[in-house]
Parts: sequence; structure tokens; C-alpha cells
Amino acid sequence: AGTVTCNYDGIRKHRTIIEDDVFVGSDALLIAPVTVGRGALIAAGSTVTEDVPANALAIGRASQVNRPGWAAKRRARLLAGGKDDKPTSKKADRLKSSKKTGRRAKRKTTVGKGKR
Repeated sequence: AGTVTCNYDGIRKHRTIIEDDVFVGSDALLIAPVTVGRGALIAAGSTVTEDVPANALAIGRASQVNRPGWAAKRRARLLAGGKDDKPTSKKADRLKSSKKTGRRAKRKTTVGKGKR
């Protein structure tokens, strides 16, 4: 368990300021630039992207979602020889269609203002 201060955006480094008497829960991410005020508390598993005022509680994480029966259905589908992921994109649909017909799917290409 630990805390990560994420201070590099690929171009510049930014500062994370953690003032005195702060408690940071495990697996927290502090995305700079950010200041955590004196006496603040960061909840475990939080991703902090905004300044936290002094003596405040910061909770920055997604709500848990439980889907009853999902894991059992997935296992049954995989054991039956089904695929793990179903294609959902238009590109995947075009590829699937082209495999059936033996032809590549046509696509419109625009070059400059004219069309090919």
C-alpha cells in the first residue's frame, strides 16, 4: 500500500504540496498540481485532482458496482467456447463483414476539399 504523487504530464513537472498533519490513505493518487491543506484526510483509494482545504476529507473514487451472476455467466460462456469480448465498434463490424464476404469493407476517404 502506498501513495503516488503524479507530477509529470509528459512535458512539465508540477508541484504537489502536502501540508503538516495530513493523513493520506493507502493507494491514493495525488495528481499535480495539487495542494493538500493542513490536517486534511485523503480517503484510501482516492484520486485527488483538486486542492483539498485544511481539515477537509477528500474522497475521489468511483462508486462500486456489483453485478450479481455476471462472473458465473462469463465463465459458462468461456467454457462453452465463446469469446471473452464481443466486438462493439463499427470497425470490428466492418472487419467481421469483410471476413464473411472475402472483401475489404469500403471506406470514404477525404483528401483536402475534394473526395476520392
